[in-house]
Amino acid sequence: MSTSSLNMNLTEAEVDTSSVPPYKRADQYVRELIYRTNKRQHNITSFYAEQLRNIITLFNDIVVRMPDMSIRTVKCIPGSPERSIGKLNRDNLIILPVISVEQISTSTEGLPSKYRPLVVAETFWDSNKQRAIRVVSLSPKAVEVTYTISVWSKFKEDQDQITEQIQRMFNPSLESNTPFTDFAQITLSREENMSTTEAGDGDDRILNKAFTINVQTFLPSPKFLMTSTGKIEDIYLEGDIVKP
Repeated sequence: MSTSSLNMNLTEAEVDTSSVPPYKRADQYVRELIYRTNKRQHNITSFYAEQLRNIITLFNDIVVRMPDMSIRTVKCIPGSPERSIGKLNRDNLIILPVISVEQISTSTEGLPSKYRPLVVAETFWDSNKQRAIRVVSLSPKAVEVTYTISVWSKFKEDQDQITEQIQRMFNPSLESNTPFTDFAQITLSREENMSTTEAGDGDDRILNKAFTINVQTFLPSPKFLMTSTGKIEDIYLEGDIVKP
């Protein structure tokens, strides 16, 4: 069992264990304690918001080469294609090309899962108390998050340069992580030309190409401190957990 270092805060949220029969198996006993605490607490995280920020960061490195051979970074923004094109038509300060990212769906279908979640026990080092502590949680849940990456440009050459860079990113897939998970596998599943044939009267034609990417990752479960008396307490982890 590995030992990690962390800063932590504990809240007074001990669970009454008096009604738990003594003959239950250890993993079943801990699982019931976690279920009871989760039912009483509002354990909501920014998992999907962090995942979206991570995707935007990955596409913030896209550039285009200008006619004078200078390099310009392509801005990446969150938002649906409809919202992005409306903003482009309304706000003349936005310089094309630009990339927009939208989360369109989440799914657990076809991903590995268990009939009953496993109890995960980890050992961490509490730097404040200078001692090791035991943390328990349920196994994380596998999820797949789908995003649309929309590329907006005025010139076909810019679109081709961006397309080339995006295609090279996925060879065949891309690995990433967030504060909530150590591993996420990202694959490119679709590429589609979304441009209209003609521009409206008085409008400049805007080229649009859409890429669909799938992120397979794990939704973490809340972690709890297992006390020496067999009770669990809420635990809040600050920052990254550093593993040796």
